[in-house]
Amino acid sequence: AQTDADGKLTYKVWTDISGVAITDLTNNSKYNNAANISGTINSFSATYTGDNYGTEVTGYIIPKQSGNYTFYIASDDAGQLWLSTDSSTANLSRIAYHDSWTNADEFNKFNTQKSASVYLEAGKAYAVKALMKEGSGGDNLVVAWEGPGINGRQVIGSEYISTVPVKVQATVSNLIVNGDFSNGIANW
Repeated sequence: AQTDADGKLTYKVWTDISGVAITDLTNNSKYNNAANISGTINSFSATYTGDNYGTEVTGYIIPKQSGNYTFYIASDDAGQLWLSTDSSTANLSRIAYHDSWTNADEFNKFNTQKSASVYLEAGKAYAVKALMKEGSGGDNLVVAWEGPGINGRQVIGSEYISTVPVKVQATVSNLIVNGDFSNGIANW
């Protein structure tokens, strides 16, 4: 399937929020309002330098091969990774997290940084969200994965991400159901 994936994720930063817990961000009234800083990133690695802020990275992951994937999160300070069963943000569930700081790319400091194995379908868009809360000191937010066609654990790169859900282009093969064109044509 071909996609119109744009190779980016959206990031937002809310400043002047104290604390190091994710709830310090999500329970703050600022979180429901416009972010102080926003933009896009070209891989699942976001760095904003400062103290007392929170970050949210959102978008879609689009695997190239079907199979079982494992996800990892590293951040300074606390971090959470949420993944949907499809392109709907209503179906997001937390798959990995940690409540204290890690170094960038330090994916084995806490057992909870690693997700259980998740089956993903090739070409299908899966909504994703990462949260990070920074108190003071170092700053990082990195999400990596392992799975089919990926050589070891790698930061999720631009070829697998998008700010918009994937759009599958219609082809004759995915319009025919049991030799009957009518189903595909009616829904094209």
